[in-house]
Amino acid sequence: HLDMLMEYLNQTGKRNHEVKRNLGLLQHYHKQGDYIRLGEYLYELHNQELGINLPFYTVNLLINSIMAVQYKKATDCGIRTEHNLLNLPSSLPMKDQDLCSLLNNLLDNAIEGALRVPEECPRWILTNMEWQNGYLSILIKNSARESDAGRKDMFLTTEKGNPMSHGYGMEIIREITESYSGMEKVTWEDAVFVHQSVLFLDMNR
Repeated sequence: HLDMLMEYLNQTGKRNHEVKRNLGLLQHYHKQGDYIRLGEYLYELHNQELGINLPFYTVNLLINSIMAVQYKKATDCGIRTEHNLLNLPSSLPMKDQDLCSLLNNLLDNAIEGALRVPEECPRWILTNMEWQNGYLSILIKNSARESDAGRKDMFLTTEKGNPMSHGYGMEIIREITESYSGMEKVTWEDAVFVHQSVLFLDMNR
């Protein structure tokens, strides 16, 4: 997770560097009165994909960084992403490491679950987070493989390359949820996997 956040910060630095470079060159063309090259460069910037654009999800910087990295990973895997995080505050009364671990594990599981779906079928993830009256609700939905949807047990074995280093995500999610006097619900709805955690965040914590 630290590596993921460091990559986000690295991309932010690249973006800031590109912005400064672009402004400097634009100012140079303007100062020289070279409006043809100025226009060409503006057109180029408008149509150029720099590969360092960082999406905005929420004013909460930690959650935004996690979402940016995880959703990019999902998109790169051909998974469609949706979200609703706009009502979150800039900070939450919980430990950063707990928030990071909880959200990353939820999204890791969602990505793995969506990747189980055959390529010819839709693969998607929906993340919905709400903050109200001292409660943080995190709802993650993802498309699921039909053969998984009929299982009675809600906790599937990981299919990642090294199972010895994976498979602890559900346990970690449960422990963090319980540490904040919260509740957890995991269900199947047709071919959709739904994982919801509701945490009570004491404002005096």
